[in-house]
Amino acid sequence: MLTLPSKSIFFHSLLLTFLLALVIPISSAAPAVNQASSEQLDSVQWEDGNDLPTWNSRQPSGGRLTSVIGQLPDNWRRFGPGTPNALTPVLESLNLPLLGIHPIEGGLIPMLASHWYHDAEAQRFYYRIDEQALWSDGIPVTSADIAFTLFFLTDPRRMTPYQSQLIDDTISAITVYDPSHFSIDYKLPLFNSASNLINPNTLDARSLLLTLRPMPSHHYQSGHYWPGSSELAIIPAQEPIPEPVTGPYAPIKLDDDAVLFERIEDWWGNSQRYLAKRFTLAEVSMIESSPKTFKRFAEGSVDLIESSHSTAMTSPWLEKIAVNYQISRASIALDTPDQVMLIADERVSPTTFQQLKNQLERRQQGLTPAKETTLDIELIYPNNNEFSWLASVNKAKALSNDQYELAIRTGNYDAALIIIPPTATMSWQRLFSFSLADKSVAVIYDIPYHHYAYWDWIKLPNPKVATGNKDWFSPFDAIRGGMISIDRKRKAKTLDKPTRNSEDTPGVIFYPANLTQ
Repeated sequence: MLTLPSKSIFFHSLLLTFLLALVIPISSAAPAVNQASSEQLDSVQWEDGNDLPTWNSRQPSGGRLTSVIGQLPDNWRRFGPGTPNALTPVLESLNLPLLGIHPIEGGLIPMLASHWYHDAEAQRFYYRIDEQALWSDGIPVTSADIAFTLFFLTDPRRMTPYQSQLIDDTISAITVYDPSHFSIDYKLPLFNSASNLINPNTLDARSLLLTLRPMPSHHYQSGHYWPGSSELAIIPAQEPIPEPVTGPYAPIKLDDDAVLFERIEDWWGNSQRYLAKRFTLAEVSMIESSPKTFKRFAEGSVDLIESSHSTAMTSPWLEKIAVNYQISRASIALDTPDQVMLIADERVSPTTFQQLKNQLERRQQGLTPAKETTLDIELIYPNNNEFSWLASVNKAKALSNDQYELAIRTGNYDAALIIIPPTATMSWQRLFSFSLADKSVAVIYDIPYHHYAYWDWIKLPNPKVATGNKDWFSPFDAIRGGMISIDRKRKAKTLDKPTRNSEDTPGVIFYPANLTQ
C-alpha cells in the first residue's frame, strides 16, 4: 500500500525545493515571497461563506456523456506553447478556483480555499486551503503550490507572457504561513472597502485573486513533465501524463480525435457544501468536430451538440430530426455576451479597416448590397460554424485551429476575426488584448446566447437557477457546472426506439424562461 507523506512534511519539502530554486535569476515580474509565522493570523477574522443557499440537487449517478469539441491539440497544457486552443478552457475547468461567486446570491463561497479574509486597507487577501483538499494523485494541496504557480508563470523560460504580465500587474507579494495558510498583496484598489464591490476596471486582476487555479508543484518539479526543471528549453510535443487536478474529473486519454475524462470516485469535494450532489457523470468524452459529427448525433452516439450561431439550431436538418426523434433544444441567454471582433495588422489603413468592418457587419446581418468595394486584403478566421456566413466574403479564408493560432501569434495576416468569450481566470479576452497591442480592433457583433441540441435522456438543471451562463451545460465547471446527468434507463429505451410518438412535440427550453429570439 502506498503511504503518502503527511501534509506538513510534504509542504516543507516542497517549500524548501521552491526557495532553493529562487537562488537562480528570476523575472522582475515575479512577486516577492515571504515566510511568516501562523501566529500572525490570530487576529484574522475568517469568513467561510457557508450561510448562502445551495443550488445543487441529487442527480442520477453514472453514465457517459459524449459531446463535441473543436480541433484538439497534441498536449495537456493549460498555459504556454500551443495555448489557447479548444481544450484550454476545459483543462482549466478541471481545477477548482480558490473561491467562487454564488451563482444566485453573488457572494463569495469556498472552493479550494475553505476560509478567507479581505483586508481592503492593506490591499491583502488571506486564504486558508481546505484541509481535505487533495490533488487527484492523492498529494495534499498546500500553500507551496500557490507560490510555485506564481513563480512558474512569471519565469520567462516557461513561455507564458500573458500570465506573467497579469501577475506582474496585480500581485506584489505572497506570504506563506504554513501548509494551509497564505496571503496575497495586490497592487491596485480592486475592491470598495465599504461594500466589497469589485472595481469594474480591474476584472482580470480580480479573477486572478479570487479564482486562481494553482498548479501541482510536485508534478512540475519532478523534472519529467513540461517543462523539466533541468532542461527548461526542451518542450515535448505531448506530456506522457496530464497534470493532477483538484476537481472531480481527471484527464485520462488524449487521442487524435477524442479526449476522455473520468470521475474521481473518492474525490475530496464530495462532502463540501457547494460541491456535493453534483458531478454525477462517470465519464465525459469529447470528440473532435468533423463532417461525421451530425451523423453521430442523429445515431445517438453523441449526446449533446452546442453552437453559438442561431442558424445552426434552426437548420432544416436539425428541425427534421428533432421532430422525428427524441431530441430537444435549449437556448441560454448569456449574462455577458461573447463578442466577435475584427483585428487588422498595422499595414491595413484606417480607411480600409473601416470599409471591411462595414462590409462584415452587413454580411453578418444577411445584407449583400449590389455594389460593394472589393478590398485587396485577406481575412482569416477559425473554421467553425459561427463563421459560416463568411463563405461568400471576398478573400475570406477559413483556417484550422493550428494554422489560425500560428498566423495570429506571428502576425502573418492582414485581418482576422476572433471570438472573445468573457471568461474569468486567464481569460482569452486579456490574452488576445496582450497579443494584439497596436492592432486595429473593432467589435463586429455580439453573441448573446448559446444553443444546445440534446437527446432526451440528458437530465437538465432546474430552469429557476440555470440562467445567464452557458456553463450550466458544462460537466466540469465548479460553480455552475456538474448539473446535467444521464438517465441510463431512458437512454437504453430511447436507443431501442429513438423515434417520437406521434403525439409528442419537440422540446424547446429557454433559460431564462422569458427569452425571445
